[in-house]
Amino acid sequence: SRRHSWFWKTFTGSRKSRVYEEDAKKEVRGILELASYYRDYIPDFSTLVLSLTNLTRKRVPSNIPWGNEEETAFQKLKQKLSDIPSLFTPVLNKPFQLYTDASATAIGACLSQTDDQGNEHPIAFFSTPCQTRLSTIEREAYSVLFQKFQKFDTRIL
Repeated sequence: SRRHSWFWKTFTGSRKSRVYEEDAKKEVRGILELASYYRDYIPDFSTLVLSLTNLTRKRVPSNIPWGNEEETAFQKLKQKLSDIPSLFTPVLNKPFQLYTDASATAIGACLSQTDDQGNEHPIAFFSTPCQTRLSTIEREAYSVLFQKFQKFDTRIL
């Protein structure tokens, strides 16, 4: 589609980003929607795009304030999208490892398995913004429960 074409041209550098135009808020929202398709392949996706996500809030004007923080986040997102790690297909009769972490702004997880040679391989990544009113221990517990029951439920039982 036209939108996907614009997205990839912007990310590959063959087109100058339009984030400085009047409808920039809509464009940032579109970038985030399309990039979110790959969120399972990018560790700490929610933390990475937090400053861009904040630009899409109602209180932010349509002609968004694009500064160094947003430009850095945009460039990091481009880099992460081009460096997506190879994910491995799960072997259902082998045990899984689930690693979780929580910060003040997001929770994340990595589901992995160890092969016969002892090498651990990622199967999926997950991250989402976190409720900031929770204490550290509550965020960590929420991270484990959320990942297990909502994201990886079909893989972990």
